[in-house]
Amino acid sequence: MVGPSAVEGGAQESDGALLTGNFSPRHLVPPLPAEGLPCNGFCGIRHVRVSAPMRLASLLVFALAAATSSTGCGPPDSIVYGGFNGAIITDVRSAIHGNAKVTVVQNQPPVTMSVILLSDGRDLCKKVTDHPDFFQLTYEVTTTMILFVQPDTIGTFFTGVNNNNAEIVAGVPTPAGGAAIRPNGFPAAANGGISLAEIDNNSGGEAKGSFDVGIFDQQGFVHEFFGNFKSHACPALANVVLP
Repeated sequence: MVGPSAVEGGAQESDGALLTGNFSPRHLVPPLPAEGLPCNGFCGIRHVRVSAPMRLASLLVFALAAATSSTGCGPPDSIVYGGFNGAIITDVRSAIHGNAKVTVVQNQPPVTMSVILLSDGRDLCKKVTDHPDFFQLTYEVTTTMILFVQPDTIGTFFTGVNNNNAEIVAGVPTPAGGAAIRPNGFPAAANGGISLAEIDNNSGGEAKGSFDVGIFDQQGFVHEFFGNFKSHACPALANVVLP
C-alpha cells in the first residue's frame, strides 16, 4: 500500500499558463454538435486558464475532504458534484480502482496508469470482469467518472501533465432491435486537479482522495466537477480496454 506523502505527482506551471497534453485526438474541437462525441477516448487536451485563487481553492477542497473524512463527518465516502445534460452522477453506487492499460496516443502501445472509477451503476467491478470492453460498448445506461493518474503514486496530479487525465463515459440507450453502440465520452480540460492520499491495489485495498476537474460538454463548454472518493481495488481493471 502506498501511504501519505508530500511528493506531488505532477508539475504545476505558472499561474494562468496553458498545459499541453499528448492524447489521441478522438474528439472534435469545440463547438461540438451532440453527434460529434459518439465515442469515448482521450483527446488533444484543450485548455482553460486557471488563476492562482482557483488553484488555491482546489487544494483547500482537497484538504477539507481529507479532514472531514478523518473525523467521520461531512460528505459521503464517494461523491461527484457537478453535471450537465448527459453527464450527471447523482449517487456513486460503485467506486473501484486499479492499474490499467490506457491508450494515450493513437496507434501507440498503451501505458500503465492507476485509474479510479466512480459510477452510478452497481457492481461495476463484476461488470468489467465479465465485459472488459464495458467502456467501448454500452451494456447498460450508466455514467462513470474516470480519473487517470501515475501508477501506484500518491500526491496531486494535474490533467494534461504526464498522461494524468479525467473523462466521463456515459452509456447510450440501444435502439430497439439494434446492436449495442459506443458510449459517449466527455474529455477533461487541462489544469484540473486530482489528489490521491492513499492507494492499495491488492485485494481488499482502498484508494482515497479528491478531485476538481473541468469536463467539456457536447457544445465545448467546460463544467466543473469535484468531489471525493474512497474506492475498492478491482484487479479485473488490468484487462479492461481504456479509454
